[in-house]
Amino acid sequence: MRKGNRKILLLIFIFIFSSLFFTGNRVRIVKSATLDSQDPIIFVHGWTGNEGGFQSMKLFFFNDGWPLEKLQSFNFNDTWDYSSAGNILNAQGIKYWVDNILDYVGAEKVDIIAHSMGGLSSRYYIKFLDGLNKVDDFVCMGSPQHGVSGGSQVFHPNSTFLYSLNEGDETYGGILNDTIGFRTDPVGGRIYNSTHFPGNVNYTSIYSTGDTIAIPINTSILDGANNIEVSGVTHVNMISDEGVYNVIKQAVYDDRSNGADNNLIPGYNLLILIGIVSIVLIMKIRRKIGIK
Repeated sequence: MRKGNRKILLLIFIFIFSSLFFTGNRVRIVKSATLDSQDPIIFVHGWTGNEGGFQSMKLFFFNDGWPLEKLQSFNFNDTWDYSSAGNILNAQGIKYWVDNILDYVGAEKVDIIAHSMGGLSSRYYIKFLDGLNKVDDFVCMGSPQHGVSGGSQVFHPNSTFLYSLNEGDETYGGILNDTIGFRTDPVGGRIYNSTHFPGNVNYTSIYSTGDTIAIPINTSILDGANNIEVSGVTHVNMISDEGVYNVIKQAVYDDRSNGADNNLIPGYNLLILIGIVSIVLIMKIRRKIGIK
């Protein structure tokens, strides 16, 4: 074999080895979800919103493997009602839809992804309408969990509705520990007596520096939740932003396999491509030097 050909083969070998090393350690993707492994998702819209606002996010999930039958949304009866009574009715509607979807797909729990005021109604469902044992992951985006500056009715920082949600355990039945003892409301300044009611709900609250509606943005921070700040996304665009979606996907993805790091796998598509290219190159070199 000529020295030039040996050098080419050596370079190919080095390329394959280095690609395997870096791919196995740096290029990592979330496993595709399957019908059997993932909880159904209920998308809950906010004040004046509707289920159509979640079409982009549903498409993101579908493209990543979530089946359409597990991506459900609905409209509240009165999308303009932001009173305490209206939110309780919304919570009852969530309860109805959760029970129906669990029966429809044969699942034990759902994931709730809520936007704005939908995060309040959903928390009410979990805390007061027996939703604790039917919700696996709860994610809210731009939800004014402690009211907003100058808000009225449920958006008033010291409303009775928010008091009922935030007194005791803000993340009722959450996995993470909560503050024990007295806790000061970050917006209204009210003093709460904090407790921790243990459970298996994974709470995530996402808020954005670009949100000019749920303000101050720390109104979205929940004691006992994974509180995640994103940059520059407006209040309305949070439900269609791909970056926000990627945060949500990580929050709701359930790894049903064994192993500490099985929720992430190496980028095998890249490995396959490298292997094919390498085989083609080797075959061409073998033909060039006359090896059959």
